[in-house]
Amino acid sequence: FIVLAYRNEANPAVLYREFKDSIVFEAMDSEYITGNYLLDPFYEAHMRGVSGGLHRLFDVAPDRFRQTSYFKIYYEKTTLIDEVAAFARTDTGVTITACMATDRTSGRMFTKAQFAALNRHAAVITSLMAVNWRQYLPAPVAVDNTNLPLLDRLRERLAQVKNIRLSRRQAEVAYGDIVGVARA
Repeated sequence: FIVLAYRNEANPAVLYREFKDSIVFEAMDSEYITGNYLLDPFYEAHMRGVSGGLHRLFDVAPDRFRQTSYFKIYYEKTTLIDEVAAFARTDTGVTITACMATDRTSGRMFTKAQFAALNRHAAVITSLMAVNWRQYLPAPVAVDNTNLPLLDRLRERLAQVKNIRLSRRQAEVAYGDIVGVARA
C-alpha cells in the first residue's frame, strides 16, 4: 500500500507506504520518484485528469503493458501482480493516489469479489483522501528541476543515470517512441 501525491509534472511525493515484502518499494525512491514515474500508467492517468474513484492498473495501462519499457525496467522488479488506485483531487490541485496491490507474497491478482468490495467503498475512500490531504502542497525538493520542461528533465535523468547525452530533438523522438509503444 502506498499513497502518492502528484502535482502537474513535478516528481511525485510519497505520503505513506506499508508493505509485507520490502522488495516492493526497494527502487521507489531511487528509480520511480526520480524519473520512472513519467512512464507509469497511473501518472499518465493523473496527467490526463482522470476522474476520482478506483482504477485498476491493467484498465488504464496500454494493451501490451507487460512488454513496455516501464514494465521491464521498473515495474517487474517490484514483484507486484495487480494494482488498484484510488484517485482524489485536492483544493491545491494535487492528485492523491492511494495504491493497493497484490505482490509475490499472495501470488495472485485481486479477485472479482475483492475488487467489487473496494468499488463499493470507493466514494468513502476518495472522500477521506481528499479531506485528509485537502491543503497538501509538496515540499520543495533539494534539487528542484521540476520547473524544467519534461523533455529537459528526461535528458538530465538519462545523463545522470546512464551517462547518455541526447540533443533536444533526439529526446523528442525517443519520448515519442516510448509513449507510442507504451500506449500501443
